[in-house]
Amino acid sequence: MIRDLLKWVAPGVATLLAGTIAAVAMATPSMRTDLEGQGAGLLRGNGLDWAHIEAQGRDMHLWGTTDSAATRDAAMTLLERLAGVRTVSQDVTIAPLTAPYFLTILVENGAVSLSGHVPNAQLHDYLAKLPDVVSSQLAIRSGQPDETLWLKGVEFALAQAMSLDFGTLELSGLSLSLEGRAKSEAALGAMEIALAHRPYGMSLAKVALDPAHVSPYTWQAEFDGARIAISGHVPDAQLVERLRTADIAGLPVATGLSLGSGAPEGFGELSRLLVEQLARLEYGEASIVDGVSRISGMPPSYEVAQVVTDTLSGTGSVVQLSPPRISDYWVSLTLQEGGVLVYDGYVPDQKTLDSFAENANADLNFLKLGGGAPAAYYSGVDIGQQLLANMTEGRVTLSGSELSVSGIAANAAAYRAIRDLLDKDFPQNVSLAAADIQPAPAKKYEFTLRRDEEGKIQLTGLVPGPELEENLLAKAGDNASASLDYASGEPADFAASAQRALGLLDYFQEGQVSFDGTSWLISGTPGSALDKASIETEFKVQGLAKAGWELRLAEIFPATPEPVASDSPAPTEPVAQADPPLPPARTAPSGLALCRDQLAELSAHNAILFQSGNAIIAASAFAELDRFAEALALCPDSRIYVEGHTDSDGDDRLNLALSVARAEAVVDALVERGVDMMRLYAVGYGESVPVADNATAAGKKQNRRIVVTVEDADE
Repeated sequence: MIRDLLKWVAPGVATLLAGTIAAVAMATPSMRTDLEGQGAGLLRGNGLDWAHIEAQGRDMHLWGTTDSAATRDAAMTLLERLAGVRTVSQDVTIAPLTAPYFLTILVENGAVSLSGHVPNAQLHDYLAKLPDVVSSQLAIRSGQPDETLWLKGVEFALAQAMSLDFGTLELSGLSLSLEGRAKSEAALGAMEIALAHRPYGMSLAKVALDPAHVSPYTWQAEFDGARIAISGHVPDAQLVERLRTADIAGLPVATGLSLGSGAPEGFGELSRLLVEQLARLEYGEASIVDGVSRISGMPPSYEVAQVVTDTLSGTGSVVQLSPPRISDYWVSLTLQEGGVLVYDGYVPDQKTLDSFAENANADLNFLKLGGGAPAAYYSGVDIGQQLLANMTEGRVTLSGSELSVSGIAANAAAYRAIRDLLDKDFPQNVSLAAADIQPAPAKKYEFTLRRDEEGKIQLTGLVPGPELEENLLAKAGDNASASLDYASGEPADFAASAQRALGLLDYFQEGQVSFDGTSWLISGTPGSALDKASIETEFKVQGLAKAGWELRLAEIFPATPEPVASDSPAPTEPVAQADPPLPPARTAPSGLALCRDQLAELSAHNAILFQSGNAIIAASAFAELDRFAEALALCPDSRIYVEGHTDSDGDDRLNLALSVARAEAVVDALVERGVDMMRLYAVGYGESVPVADNATAAGKKQNRRIVVTVEDADE
């Protein structure tokens, strides 16, 4: 048997040794490279891309993963037939065929888990032992694509996974899908660049990258009246473009935005709405911080403020708009019966509104917030509240820096307090445009003028105001005194009647004129028979009896001469004696003189007011017009001139026309009160006859006036 074995083996050994010697001679590096190249080309040409070969001299080693032994054997057969190949060994893994061939990388809080397929055990171990891999569920499968390209794709995907907080990357064949959230803005930028320069042969399927999580999530837009600057974070680049093209009337938009995840729900729509509303304002800012949205700024009008508020009302946004700027700024306070104080108009801010609300009787329902309050606002409102505190009902209106006040004082003391506020304590930065304050009404209106034997005159009872008191005292002389209270409810002709009564007292030695609430009574002792006659004449001329006046005069008895003692015998004939000297005759004032005096006094009141810039008489002047008509009744045959005057503001021609129109309006009003139209003449002087300095508000007020003069028909 041994001989038989040697018989067969010996020639083979000889042949083998000869071949080995020849092979060693041929086993150069270039030969090895050439064999590997030829073998690889042969395998690929036959669709065996899974196969890897390595030449060691003329010996070829085959390895890789395929789905069957037949495929493996086919690869070995091809290699064995290759010229120059001596032997073929193999380390081929037989594994099930998988299609598609995928590898999934799951990232959670920076930790990596792997699942899917790998082509061999070496790659399995390599991937499972990577430092950041905490879990791997990899199965060796056949069907992999080009293993070199596939491995580069795996390494690329793992590199991108390190830039994620969480996410999933899936390599299906050589196609990469990726979704997740970047660790930082820089990481997101690096991933975007890397994906654009991915390895050769790799394609991208679905890519959904979210920016890094931001907390707190902030966004802000500022508008300076010329452009809108937006900064902070947005969840995606598309929103940046939508903000630039929002409905903002062509305003330029500057953006310094960063991408960031964590945007609150509805962030995109809310941010767009805020930018659009911001553009409606004169200036302002809007913000979103972790879902809390705000907008603040100055709206150009109350209507715009309402639109902005209504638009954002359903978004939960905090709207803090400054009051819109008001060009015609005004506020009024009306004290109603029962003590309710109604505020109307505009208030500068919520703090001021809250201070008004501290008054338990305040009604603030008509107030609106408004910017642009004049400097006189607070002092004007303060003096207005002080004035109304002394009234039972009244109204104060502040328009700009001009204050108008009307009302009824609570009592005589309150009336005096009101007068002091107007005359002594009125704010310097507020001008008094009009004041119509009535004293408290009297239950019974009584008034008395009394002259004593020394000629001193005393005034007691009630008068409608200090103006009449001062006028009566001035006419009564230096020795006159008064103990008067102020009250309303006097008859329409009270002032003229009191002045008339004062004039009649000049004829009395002692006496009085009194008013009991319904009628006037003249009583006392005339200074002489002539004085008595003068009183009776005036009483008749002035038609006082028809007016309801009563006259009660004491009799005047002539003085009886004392008998003269004499030693001479009485004359036999009566001796004529001279009449006793009469007191100097007093000239009774004529109706024309009284008419002039009263017209001059009424004109000095300057109480006929007009609505600003026109010839419409203010309602507060109606009572004064009644007094003018009563005075004109004292001179029924005289010509009456109604003069209109203005201040120097505005065009002088327009002022002249306005003065004529106002004089004509007064003429019409007097005609309505029974004055004969044929007696009345309207004259306008414009600004040509000032009585005070037009450089001051007080002077202008005096120059805006109506003057009524009388001219006798015979003059």
